[in-house]
Amino acid sequence: MAYSVGQNIEIFWNNTWYPGVILEIGQKKTYLVSYLGWSDSFNEAIELSKIRINQDKPADENSDLKVGDKIEAEWGSSWYEAIIEEIKTCYVKVRYKNYSNNWDTWITNEKLRPAETNVSEASVEAEGSIFVSLKVLERIA
Repeated sequence: MAYSVGQNIEIFWNNTWYPGVILEIGQKKTYLVSYLGWSDSFNEAIELSKIRINQDKPADENSDLKVGDKIEAEWGSSWYEAIIEEIKTCYVKVRYKNYSNNWDTWITNEKLRPAETNVSEASVEAEGSIFVSLKVLERIA
């Protein structure tokens, strides 16, 4: 994917997608980015794997959502990975990934969208009791 200066994007930081914009394109597939609504002191150079095109589209009102579906839920101006816990006629209860059930929230479909990335985590124990934790991000076709 070719990105351009000034393009609206989303930046993956701390398990969350934040809205941003590309300020400069650097060497070796690095991008200087600005987080929308944040001061310039948060501008940073990041690698290609941490950005994606702005997915600013909510889930379809008539989509076939099911309990257990992995989705993204808007909170503030950011999108967080979440799982559907319950479904009512006009609302969906979500549990945000890496947050306790104290943060479970009822939201409308306008604050939902399909999960656009597959984040899988694996742990490997090798000989000699070396423990390795892996996180893989990949685009779902």
